Amino acid sequence: MHEALYPKTLSDVAVDLQTDPFEILKLLVLGEVMPSSLYLTDAHIERVTELGGFESLLDRDSIEFQDGFRVQDWVIKMISVMVERELFDSNATRSDNLWRNLEKQEAIQVESTVEQLVNEGLLKQTQSPYGEVLSLVADKKDTLEALVSGAFVPESLAYLWRS
Repeated sequence: MHEALYPKTLSDVAVDLQTDPFEILKLLVLGEVMPSSLYLTDAHIERVTELGGFESLLDRDSIEFQDGFRVQDWVIKMISVMVERELFDSNATRSDNLWRNLEKQEAIQVESTVEQLVNEGLLKQTQSPYGEVLSLVADKKDTLEALVSGAFVPESLAYLWRS
């Protein structure tokens, strides 16, 4: 109970944001908000979260899974949200925002599927000073909408999504 009254350690913040402590350090330096110790105040945490673009793109509870977690349900909803938010080309989100707050095995499945979508040319992956970011490829909007509607499944994912 009293822990909430104290500044958090760098490690605590990294766990809360589901990232590496070095990522937090990098953002503190880039944002020129490096504290004098490795304890972070709410202001530091807010700045790191803002600079790093940390967010959960999806809430796991917002998807009704019929028989447990299915990666295709998550990815279809994820793409829908990205289209809604117009995350095309240079307008991007942190890669890990796409699987933040999932169980470890679920996150691995989503990350692997995202890699396939990058290989298929439907998602674009780039590096920013604040981390790896992903966006939808604007030229593929029709294909992405077909994927969301279920009319199209990338060949590289067809076997996985049928099972």
